[in-house]
Amino acid sequence: MPYQAFHNFFPQVAKKETRVITIFDQYTDKVPAGEYSFVELFCDERDCDCRRVFFSVFSSKHNEQVAVIAYGWERYEFYVEWLHADSPDIIHDLQGPILNMASPQSDIAEDILEMFKMHLMQDDYYMERVKQHYKMFRSKVDKQVPLRAKKNKKIKWRDVKKFSN
Repeated sequence: MPYQAFHNFFPQVAKKETRVITIFDQYTDKVPAGEYSFVELFCDERDCDCRRVFFSVFSSKHNEQVAVIAYGWERYEFYVEWLHADSPDIIHDLQGPILNMASPQSDIAEDILEMFKMHLMQDDYYMERVKQHYKMFRSKVDKQVPLRAKKNKKIKWRDVKKFSN
């Protein structure tokens, strides 16, 4: 299941709506002050309706990706039906939020995940906006003529600043 950044399809919307958390003082022993951008990525497989997002988190201090958080917002029963199996461990990972095991994670990734849970997941308006972005993304992807998958280029902080506030 390949994932593409929301900003690849909707750059103007992403520029206005990509969530950035600014930390003015040390957040934890590991997480320094700086800006942390939560870039949304969605599955670009045609006709997939997994209702999940990956947040690729970039740090201004580290100038690179520091965490990849996977999150599915639907109820357990949805993922049983979508997966065609009642596998609690797999569904737990589909729902998340978790650090995506297949992605590189930095030494501050666990703290970034906790920041996500404490601040972004508690913001109902923001979480609804992510779901709306998913719907927008799906409407574009499902209308496209199938293309050969392109490898995502490595994103750096300077690239994130182009499409985030």
